[in-house]
Amino acid sequence: MTVARRKQSSTNYANEAWLVRNCPFAYTLAQMGRRWRPALLWKLRAGPLHFAELARQLPRASEKMLTQEIQALVDAGLVERSAQPGRTVYALTARGHELAPVLAAMYDFGERHRGEAPDAALLVD
Repeated sequence: MTVARRKQSSTNYANEAWLVRNCPFAYTLAQMGRRWRPALLWKLRAGPLHFAELARQLPRASEKMLTQEIQALVDAGLVERSAQPGRTVYALTARGHELAPVLAAMYDFGERHRGEAPDAALLVD
């Protein structure tokens, strides 16, 4: 698991790595990732999907980005990839399904409160 794209010798990297190792909350967020990974997990909670179906459901994500993010979820053990004739199918693993209640709670929170924050507050570093 990579913490972020920065020098591994930096204090920021060391602090984040320590936090991920020692805080269950930070570990869970690191597993889920940012931006596209939670959305991919959310889409897959209802059942397996082909890559093209995921791309249709997340039209703003480039094919390259989806490929990278799905691979990161596979590497984290949250998603499994299976080849079927002419198609690749992605599905949540048992470990990935454990995140469903967390994702549902995050989704519900976002639905209730997303109109309350100014747009600038929505940007992440």
